[in-house]
Amino acid sequence: MFNSAQVDLALPTTDTPVDMPPPVPLPAFDAFVAATGAQIREGGTRASYVPATDMIHLPHPAAFRTATGYAGTLAHELVHWTGAPHRLARDLTSRFGARAYAAEELVAELGAAFVLADLGFARTPHPDHAAYCASWAPLLRADPRALSHVAAQGSRAADYLTALQPDSAGPERTENADLTTDAGTKRACRPHRNPATHPQATAETSD
Repeated sequence: MFNSAQVDLALPTTDTPVDMPPPVPLPAFDAFVAATGAQIREGGTRASYVPATDMIHLPHPAAFRTATGYAGTLAHELVHWTGAPHRLARDLTSRFGARAYAAEELVAELGAAFVLADLGFARTPHPDHAAYCASWAPLLRADPRALSHVAAQGSRAADYLTALQPDSAGPERTENADLTTDAGTKRACRPHRNPATHPQATAETSD
């Protein structure tokens, strides 16, 4: 799920129709999303990834104030999508227990930022972002190493999405996937296009 404070929507507050110009398209981002093969259903006023149907639900693009607001919301949901059992099989409950939901949300937010940075986009901060970030404070206070762990998971999710692009060798499938190729060699992660804004963690903790 995506926290409603992060969905940069411009929905009318009355029943009176409001004419708004649609956000300027971002062809590079649209092509990136299409290459993932994710099923996306547009409509409604909330953005979410539904594991039971393996589908992303997203408001229509015209409901967003900006194109980067739309891209950031969809990228966030795509990161959730990568965590499915048949993809990266990301399960944070053993690491974070009752705080796994907050950790997954932070993974999705960081992963989305990495994706947009790699594509050369930057989001304009939403007025409610500070309140949303405050919801992670208990997680980070309880576990000083939480940020490095979720950043590594967000980076891995961004790697997975990038590996689905036409110019990539292919994605890592699951947490326990065998990365040995037919030739018997290990397939390395695809390097990031923007290492300054998308650092690759050197190790992941398991405690």
